[in-house]
Amino acid sequence: MIPKESWKEKVIPGRDQRTRLFLVRHGQVENHADFCFNGHTDVGVSDFGRRQLEAVADLLKDEVIDEIYSSDLKRTVTGANTIAVGRNMEPVPIPGLREMNFGVMEGLSFKKVADQLPDVFHSWRKDIAGYRIPEGESFRQTESRVVEALDSIMEGKESKTILIVAHGGPNRIILSKALNLDLSQVFRIEQDYACVNVIDYFSDWSVVKLVNGTIL
Repeated sequence: MIPKESWKEKVIPGRDQRTRLFLVRHGQVENHADFCFNGHTDVGVSDFGRRQLEAVADLLKDEVIDEIYSSDLKRTVTGANTIAVGRNMEPVPIPGLREMNFGVMEGLSFKKVADQLPDVFHSWRKDIAGYRIPEGESFRQTESRVVEALDSIMEGKESKTILIVAHGGPNRIILSKALNLDLSQVFRIEQDYACVNVIDYFSDWSVVKLVNGTIL
């Protein structure tokens, strides 16, 4: 169990008001055993993935959450709707929060990409942030739209608590921005299925209070 002390408020004299973000990854997907590059592929969550998000909803049941967002893909929409149960609010789907578009790698397993598209696979692994996958995106392009979506969500939300259910890539982008990490280092941050991250935003800085907290 994730200890709630992980994000318990500490009162610091003179600190300005904060906006809190609960950043959650979607639950385990149906094709998880194949280690697929799902990207924009609209795969659903497994039964276990649903139970994972129910556990997250239970963890956060006593938290006051003002708004809930997700990407518009069903694996994150399912997560957002699960957490929203009993809260009398409708989660808002945002296309800009989608996972990276993996182009010619979309829907293929890690092994198939390595075997069938070795040049693409090598180029992508060599420049994980800057390489634009044919028919898809680079991770820096993904960063641009994810940050734009995040900024739009967080604008004018001082003293609010926001929850976003997104994907491994976008979550890492949001965390790396909060930590001021270069995008080339983003995969040093783990994001397991249905993990919970907590970020507090102040007027001119951010504090990451929890990373990759998991329950099941």
